[in-house]
Amino acid sequence: MSKRCEQVSNELQHQISELINREIELPTDCLITITRVTVSPDLKIAKIFVSVLPENKSGTALNHLNRLTGLIRNKLKPKIQFYTLPELRFFIDEYEIKRREISDALDNIKKT
Repeated sequence: MSKRCEQVSNELQHQISELINREIELPTDCLITITRVTVSPDLKIAKIFVSVLPENKSGTALNHLNRLTGLIRNKLKPKIQFYTLPELRFFIDEYEIKRREISDALDNIKKT
């Protein structure tokens, strides 16, 4: 990843996390965390990976975030001084789920 892409990813992750925590109304029965953001080399598309607790609310939370994409973009525009704001796409972070499964498996091995 280029230095510029990395800078854009970090700034988007920070700003979107702030929006979700303070300005965007989300379902109160779940916790949504932005785990990472990747942007395409041309900076036109941003993939935002989220972790949702409890996991059974992941689908609902993801649908909610995707419905709010326009609102999130509008709130980001004055906070981020990019020439063009990337298209936002939200995904469940499968890496985080796999990491948790491996950690649980290792904990079970330690107990035996």
